[in-house]
Amino acid sequence: MQNFSNQEIVIIGGGPAGYKCAIELKKLNSELSVTVIEKYKLGGTCLHAGCIPSKQLHAISSLDQLPMVLQKNQTLLEKGIQNEFKQLGIKTINGTARVDTALKTITIDDNEKIPYSKLIIATGSKPRRLLQFPQALTSDEFFQIDHLKQGLQESFIIIGGGYIGVELASMLANHNKKVQLFEEQEKILGFLDHDIQAKIHQELVRQGIIIHTSVKDLASIPVNSNDTVIVAVGRESLYPEGFDPSKKTDDIHIIGDLSKEFALAHYAYMQARELAYKLTGKEFLFRKDLVPSVIFSHPEIASLGLTEKSAQEVYGSENISTLVINWASNAKARIIGADRGMTKLILLKSTGKILGVHLIGNSASDLISIMIPVLQQNLSIEDMKSWIFPHPTLGELFAV
Repeated sequence: MQNFSNQEIVIIGGGPAGYKCAIELKKLNSELSVTVIEKYKLGGTCLHAGCIPSKQLHAISSLDQLPMVLQKNQTLLEKGIQNEFKQLGIKTINGTARVDTALKTITIDDNEKIPYSKLIIATGSKPRRLLQFPQALTSDEFFQIDHLKQGLQESFIIIGGGYIGVELASMLANHNKKVQLFEEQEKILGFLDHDIQAKIHQELVRQGIIIHTSVKDLASIPVNSNDTVIVAVGRESLYPEGFDPSKKTDDIHIIGDLSKEFALAHYAYMQARELAYKLTGKEFLFRKDLVPSVIFSHPEIASLGLTEKSAQEVYGSENISTLVINWASNAKARIIGADRGMTKLILLKSTGKILGVHLIGNSASDLISIMIPVLQQNLSIEDMKSWIFPHPTLGELFAV
């Protein structure tokens, strides 16, 4: 039995939001008593069924190596979290938590009870299912090690043309699998800037993916016996047992996917840091209007700030201009075969201020980081002209 105090900060959920918050709290105040309850493994969906497995599939050259390489990296990354917890003195409990807000206690596996002074709920989300396809895999199930060890079939039907569906479709096509992608809306990834959306649609078709849009009747989707069906139609909140979100009190905080803001690991990290600062009496603010988004398709997509359409809505279409840079003119892009890429900058005409950046091409996920301080500091195209980029690199795509 571990020792607990009445000043216990309890975090339910050991995913990016939960474990990051625990670490930040102890770094800010080593005297705090912090406990993390996780029913599966530290790292959460991101490490074990989402971000990391999908990016491993994105990067791997041989599917035969995928289970072994993925398992090794997951183990090392999880041990990294465990070691940091140990060094900082963060207590961990493996089990299912049940919340009693009236008594301010958490019951673990209907057995052990611990009190809390502050409760942080970071239990995340789970994939939505479709009644029409009860045997279909969710993305979480697809990336389980046991499933990957069985080997992948040759033909896939993916329902859902958002982040997860497009990533999976592209990754599987990159490994020479037959893929059909079905989307209810008129366009896949309809939230993207329109030029980037058109470009990724073109690239996916070029890879051999058959894309069906405006699919309103799910029963019309033809499924053969040799097709693997994957449902990727979003995720839903996963609250801990006994917790009613409508009765949340001031001593309870919700972060991560459960907060229903941005379902992104890097956003969860920043939420966790912001809350840790708040609970230790310190101020920390970050720009919630400048959260980068990345899609690990082939080619990658990355966006930051306003799209052309949203900028026109805010400032008026007559006040907005765009700068499109085709990567074919970049030496490094040509060397590595990324010359089909594209950069699009959204500008305020009067000042040249950069309002949005949208990339499609190899390493877009890394390149977008260059532009985060540019938008945070309200810099313009003119400000960037004095920057020196090494040659030949993809960074020169911003040498405007």
